[in-house]
Formats: sequence, C-alpha cells, structure tokens
Amino acid sequence: MEGSQIYGRGYESGDYDMYPNGSLIINGVKLSNKFNYTVLFDPHPAGANEFIVVPVKVYGGSCQENIYLEVGKQGVVSCHFENCDIIGWIYGSGDVTSTSPFIYKEGSKMYGQGYRNGDYGMHPNGSLIINEVKLSNEFNYTVLFVPHPTGANNYFEVPVKVYVPPEPGYPVVNGRAKKSSYIEIQVVSSTVP
Repeated sequence: MEGSQIYGRGYESGDYDMYPNGSLIINGVKLSNKFNYTVLFDPHPAGANEFIVVPVKVYGGSCQENIYLEVGKQGVVSCHFENCDIIGWIYGSGDVTSTSPFIYKEGSKMYGQGYRNGDYGMHPNGSLIINEVKLSNEFNYTVLFVPHPTGANNYFEVPVKVYVPPEPGYPVVNGRAKKSSYIEIQVVSSTVP
C-alpha cells in the first residue's frame, strides 16, 4: 500500500485486502492461510524500511465432499481440524445442540457409545473411522467442533454414501478368480454303428 493505493497479487485476486491502518484482511479464511506473514513498513519517509513477522493461526476445519465407502471394509470420513478442543460426530442433521454424539474427542481422550462398542474410531485430525461399513452407515452425518480458544460451536454436515461392490462377471473357483478361464475338453472318438 502506498498512500491510499493498494497493490499486489493477493489484493488483485480478491483473497486479501487492507485497512487504512495497514491491518491485513483475509477474505474467506481457509486452513491454508496459516502462515507467518511479514509486514514491511516505512515508519519514516526518509528512513530505512522495517518489517515484523506476524504468525497467523487458523481455527476450524473442513471435510471432504462426495464420500463413498465400501460395505464390509473399514471406511474413513475424511476431515481435517486444527486447534479444536472438542470434536464430536452425530447421526443426521437438524438441531445439533440437543443430540448426543455417538463418538467425541475432548483433548486426546475419546468417548461415546460408538467408541465404546467398537463401531467407530476417530483419527487425531477429527476424521471419523467406521471400523466395518454396513448399509446402515449411509447417512448424513454432522461433525461438531469447538475451536480453541473461541469456544463457539461450529459444525459441518457430511453426506456419506455406501456401496456394495459388484459380483465379478467371471467364474470364481476355489477362491481364485481370473478374468479369462480356460476349460480343457477332451474329445474321445467313438465309432457309431
């Protein structure tokens, strides 16, 4: 910024802006905005430039879209949360404040019926692990998270689809499957009266 004129790729792309006092505005904050930003300024018109480094922490997270899990296998509902004190998963959507999570993590400890019975686990980044995917796991899940230190509840709705792989279109013999099978036929000649 010179005078009141703002320059730069970040400004031109619309990702960043600046207040007249020099404060940086990050438009549409994402986890990828977690950086050490360097501020260059000239406090004295005839003096040398000075700079300071400002670390920026981003609180919150995101989840993958279009999640498809195979029945009978372990499935991961992929998400990534940073700097969150509490992460919990509930079935469905709607009033998330009155529903108890089937699995949740507070600090490094896990709780909830889904965790106790072994149906679910949670990756340290907040991703939901379904230990053995069933047809009943096709759901719109909601993940709740409390970023530290703001303490405000946030949530994402995460639709999950499950599928059953198709049967192979070729023979399976003794557990072995080949896309091409050869059958040996022996023709015995006989005389016809």
